[in-house]
Parts: sequence; structure tokens; C-alpha cells
Amino acid sequence: MQISRDEAAQALSDINDARSRVDKLHGYGDAAPFLILWGMVWLVANSTTQFAPALADMAWLVGILTGTTLTIVLASVQAKRRGARDTNQAGQSAQVAMRMGVSQGVVLAFFVAMVSIVWPLDARQFNALISLFWACTYMGVGVWIGMRLFWIGAITALAILFGFFNIEHYYSLWMGVAGGGSLIAGGLWLRRV
Repeated sequence: MQISRDEAAQALSDINDARSRVDKLHGYGDAAPFLILWGMVWLVANSTTQFAPALADMAWLVGILTGTTLTIVLASVQAKRRGARDTNQAGQSAQVAMRMGVSQGVVLAFFVAMVSIVWPLDARQFNALISLFWACTYMGVGVWIGMRLFWIGAITALAILFGFFNIEHYYSLWMGVAGGGSLIAGGLWLRRV
């Protein structure tokens, strides 16, 4: 059986398309636990802010520290799972974990700088600003990983804006349920893909 040059080119193109789809699905699978994790942080910390305001700062501190630590652990586990079969790849896994930690530090420095520029903010403005940053980050990453992540970020951003402009007394609860819930639901959706 002879295969023409055009048929061979089409077969290679089909293989590349399939590889791209598989890579996108792996990206969704990798993103899912991070969305669920941070959705839980938003849900718990915002709900605490709503119902036990005296504990809000502690809830956010514990949530952010826990989320950051688990993010680094998850990233390291995912990197190892992807193929730490030799010493070089094992070193790369450790490097990925280190980069995640440094990235978290950069984001923290950005927030400190941003807040010092726009201060004073009330608690609602501060919550909305930080939450919108992350929703837009998910959208930006989604442009590269896959549009499902983009839409999760967009829905989360719309929920944040709706709550900020339309919900006064139960804003923190809204942010926990709608903001955190959209991340959790999005993470569960990505796991099923």
C-alpha cells in the first residue's frame, strides 16, 4: 500500500491536532485541583468574614498560607507525575516547586505595592480588587491553556463585579459562595473533561 505525500502530511497534521487536544486536556486536569483548592479558601475565608468578622483576618491568613503551601505541593507532585524518570527531570520537578514559591512571592510583592499605591481601601474594595486580579489571571492563563479556564475566570469576574455593585450586606457571603463556588465548580468541570 502506497501513501501519497499529501496523505502523509494529513496524517501528521491529524497526529499533531490529537496531541494538542491531549495536551489541553492534561492542562485542564492539572488546573482543576488548584481551582478547587482556592475556591475552598475563598468559600471558607469569605464566609468567616461574613459570619465571624472578628476572625476574618485569621481566616484569610490561615487560608492563604494553607493554599500557598498546598499549591507548591500540588505543583511539585504534578511535575513529578509528568515524568521525573531520571535525575535531570527530578531536578526539574524541584525547580518547578521553587519557581512556584518564588511566583507566589512576586504576587505577594505586587499586592503590597498595588495596595500601597491605591490605599485607603475599605474591606469590600480590597476583597474585590484581589479577587478580580485572580479571576483575570485565570482568564489570561486560559488563553494559553484552554478557553474553558478563560470562561471560569470570566464567570468568576462577573460574579465579583455583580456582588460588588449590587450586594451590600451579604457581600462576603456572596464572594464565598459565588466567587469560591465558581472556582470549585470550574475545577470539578475541568476534572470531568
